Amino acid sequence: MVILHYLSISLVCIGALTMAIAIWTSLKINKTVAPELRGKWSLVTRFMGFFLVGYCAFIVIKLTGVDYFLELITTLIFLCGALFVLLIINLSRETIDQLDRNRTVIASVNENLRATTLDLAEKIEERIQTEEELRQSKTI
Repeated sequence: MVILHYLSISLVCIGALTMAIAIWTSLKINKTVAPELRGKWSLVTRFMGFFLVGYCAFIVIKLTGVDYFLELITTLIFLCGALFVLLIINLSRETIDQLDRNRTVIASVNENLRATTLDLAEKIEERIQTEEELRQSKTI
């Protein structure tokens, strides 16, 4: 039983460290996210902070042996985990939709750029021909 006790503490410590790294990464991402998605990304980061606090509370409870809050903390983390997954799914959908809109705009701009490039190439060719004709008329 003692082995399971320390194994669970060790696993949650690894989870807490992983969550701290995820929070650090999320804070960096928050700076680069589109303004319309920044609020939701910030909420994701706050959820991760809550989970980190929950992990730390679990560790403290297991180390001190005060287990009567453990069930409440565990169920609260489960509930918030489900909300977190829902938030991530919705944020992913919004991000994918935004990427699709951006892709459409980029394709349109790219097509306009190609048309402009072709038009400019034709004008350059016309000027080259005009210059050549002008040179030939001067030599005659």
